[in-house]
Parts: sequence; structure tokens; C-alpha cells
Amino acid sequence: MTTFILNDEQHPFPQGKWKDRTPVEVYDDLLEFKREVAAIDEEENQLPVLLKNGFQSAEHFEAYSDYIINNMDFVAYGQLKMNQGRQKLTEQAAAMAGTEVMAPIAGISLELYAQMNAQMSQGKDFQTLLKEKGIEMVSWEKASAEWLERMRTDTTFAVSTEYSKYFMAAGQGQFGATAKEAANVQSGNATTKSDAPVSLEKYAEISAAMNAAAGQGNDAMQVLASYGLNAADWGTVGIYWSNKMMGDATVGTTFGTLYNQYTEQFSTAAPKVADDINF
Repeated sequence: MTTFILNDEQHPFPQGKWKDRTPVEVYDDLLEFKREVAAIDEEENQLPVLLKNGFQSAEHFEAYSDYIINNMDFVAYGQLKMNQGRQKLTEQAAAMAGTEVMAPIAGISLELYAQMNAQMSQGKDFQTLLKEKGIEMVSWEKASAEWLERMRTDTTFAVSTEYSKYFMAAGQGQFGATAKEAANVQSGNATTKSDAPVSLEKYAEISAAMNAAAGQGNDAMQVLASYGLNAADWGTVGIYWSNKMMGDATVGTTFGTLYNQYTEQFSTAAPKVADDINF
């Protein structure tokens, strides 16, 4: 297809990176390019940039932008972003599995560290746990400090993701029952019945805030902590809403709209520490 229709008028498709791509596929690039063009103060200076990127004029660019937005399938977009995120985390975790960042610390693996934290949050005595596992206090202190540091500095979130998996297996975190249920849903053994750990809008806001922070070179995990959540909690929230989106297309549509609104907001201002969190 070489043309598109907008308000009963026919326009040529722009060339370059826009060619032969669906609205869902091109949406992120379009938002980024719109910001680039908007940053150019003088209209006459915008035209060379538009021409270089396949547009014939400012009017052509606006028509194409409106066409893309009018034809966006936010359900498909939300699913695409979710799948891309999962795939990226899976690949990162696999790539890092045999690396130094995933190596045990003082003989304590990430899995053991997460499991022990989960057991302690269930009320199991810390000293009893150390004795059962044959771990010296000095080793635990070293491992605990360094695993936390690895999660804090890991911009790929692979370490946090793996930690969340191990921790959630025990149904813990501040959303304990939901975590256990979420793990069962992911394995095909149950359906999502618990109340949302955070609202869909808050999930979209935090997702956009963390993404923006990482893109701006800031600590995304610190942003997460500012919302009163840790890695295990965030894993539960993500799986809960992923399950909901898969079961109800309108949830994905709403998430896509909210996520884009917050992404636009955080593109001009760094995410701030949340002042009033109401889950």
C-alpha cells in the first residue's frame, strides 16, 4: 500500500523507516520523532528534518500522525510491549546466568538468598535458618549487602526479575496471597481472583516512570522504591495485570492509553518520588 486515507483525503505514505509498517509497529518511533520535531523552534528549520525523514511537508507529517493515532490498536500495542519486555528480561537473564553478576556470593546463590528472605518474611527464625543452611553470619551479611547492590545497579533488571521469581514462589512480598496466586496462574493452574495489588493506572504510571528513569540514566529501582514497592512486589504486580490483560482486551487498551500518557509526561520531566501512594 502506497497511500493512506485521512478524512476522505488520500495521502502518500512517507518513505524511510515508516514504509510498510503498521500503526502498532511505528507508534513508538512516531512519538519519538514528534518530540524531535517539536523541539525545533522555527518552522522553517523543521522542514529539512521532515524531508530527511520521508515527509513532504509539515501538513503531510501531521496527516500521517493523525492517521497512525486514529488507527492504533492499543490492545495489540499493549500486548506487543508486554511481550517485548518479557522477551528482553528472559534473554537478559539467560545471557547473565553464567556471568559474574549471577554468581553466588560467599556461597549463597540468588535463589537461596531469595528463599531465605521469603521464609523469614513468613516468620521463620533467622538464626534457625542460618543453622539449617550451614551459613555463617558474616557470609550472610556479605551476601545480603552484595545481592542488594547488584539489584540496585542492574539496569537490565535481570537480577531483580530472577529474585522475584524465587521469592514469589513462596507467595511473599507485601502482596503475599496475590503473589502465590499469580505464580499459579502463570503455570496454568489457576485464574486471577484476588484484588489488584495496585490500580491499573498506578501500574501504568510506575511502568512509565521506571522506563523513563532508566532512559535518563537514573536508578529505576529507586523510583520503584519511592512507590513503596520492592522487586518481589513489582513482579507480583506485573504478573497480576498481565493475566488480566490476557483475559480482557479492554484492560490492555486502557493500559496502553495510560502508559502513553505517562510516557509523554515523563519525557519532559524526570519521574519524581511519589508523595501520596494509595493502593
